[in-house]
Amino acid sequence: MKKFAFSTDHEKISANIGIPDERNEEMINEAREVSIRAIFWDKDISDVSTAIELFLNAIQPKNDIEFFWAGCVFGDIFLQTKKIAEKVAAGLIDIEE
Repeated sequence: MKKFAFSTDHEKISANIGIPDERNEEMINEAREVSIRAIFWDKDISDVSTAIELFLNAIQPKNDIEFFWAGCVFGDIFLQTKKIAEKVAAGLIDIEE
């Protein structure tokens, strides 16, 4: 059985699990790009699995912890992007602002 132990010294979860800020930002930026493409304009991304595949292939997680964190990041960003798309569709957000 694998046992995990993480720091609690940092404010950010990513830092506590050993993901450097630069790498975390790289994951966030790529997750945003893929999520926006998938939800707003790229018809070739037909489902979330395809979007996740594109994201993971772009960031190439270096180990199990990065793979785990990448999933957390992508899930969070994808849901945020989807909520924005729903608000735009409902006319609650004017994208011309």
